[in-house]
This record gives sequence, C-alpha cells and structure tokens, in this order.
Amino acid sequence: YIYIPLGGNRNGRLKKYINLIITMFIGGLWHGANFTYIIWGLMHGIALVIHKLWEEKSRYVLSNFRKTNLYKKIAGFITFQFICIAWIFFRAENITKAKAMFWQIKHQFYFSGFQAFWNNYYKVIAMILFGLLVHLFPRNISVKVTNKLSSEGILGYMFVFIVFVLVYGFFKSAEPILPIYLQF
Repeated sequence: YIYIPLGGNRNGRLKKYINLIITMFIGGLWHGANFTYIIWGLMHGIALVIHKLWEEKSRYVLSNFRKTNLYKKIAGFITFQFICIAWIFFRAENITKAKAMFWQIKHQFYFSGFQAFWNNYYKVIAMILFGLLVHLFPRNISVKVTNKLSSEGILGYMFVFIVFVLVYGFFKSAEPILPIYLQF
C-alpha cells in the first residue's frame, strides 16, 4: 500500500476538514486541469465539510427529526440540487460558459425545450418508470417469482435473460449516447 500521511481523523477536526477539501480538489484535478474541474472538486470538498459540521451539530438537537422521512426527503432534495449545480461547472468548458448557463437558468428558463428532451429520452424515462414499478411490487410477490424461476433451473434463468435482452433491445437507442466522461 502507498501511504500518504494526511493525518485523517488523528489531528483534530480542522485537519480533517482541510483533508476533505484537498482530496476533492485533487479529484477535480484528476478530471482535468481546467479551472472548472477545480471549482467542481472544491465545491464537493466544501460540501463534505458542511455535511460533517451539520452531522456534528445537529446530532443531538435534531436527533428525532433526522429519523423521519421528511428529513430524508429534504436532505435528498438539497443534495440533488447541489449536485446539479456542481455538474454545471463539470460540464462547462470555462468559467464564462458556466456563468452563461447560470444566467440562462435564472433569466431564460423555459419549458419549450421539454419537447426536444422528451423526443430524445422518452425511452429512458419509460425504462426508469418500468424499474420503479418493479420496485413497487410487494415483497412477497418478488419472493414467489424468484423462487419459481430458480426452481425451473436453467430454463428460469434463460427466461429472465431473454426478457432483459428484449427490454434492453426495445429501449436501446439507434444513436449511441456517450456517457459524459467520453464526450471530451
């Protein structure tokens, strides 16, 4: 193992927070030397520090509320919003373009682009909804189906495989959509 002595949790909270920021800063540099990647990494490092501080400070004051579904939904919503904002810096070629995206979100956010989005991604949306429906099945039905298919042996597994291939073939786009990491 390669050991990098950053100190971890041994040298106090401040050192721990600085190490989180440094680690995410390095993660931003790993993605590219562009300043927008550095901002992306620093944003994540600072967010981790804020999260750690929140966890420490709210542990006792909000202990009952933190166990509720409302708290989890609020936390998920805030996290999702932060990640979406951070992706702007990850995707933008430079700071000027990132500022232009923020300006457009604030001043020119229209739903007119929804039709183009739907035309390009309706199959993806349908696949997501299909996955959500599968997860909403009651547990006892899932167990019964799994037991039935596994009792059929290789034929049960082949059936599941063929169904997945057919579903994949239906949802597969004619044009490949490259993941964001391959679009540079």
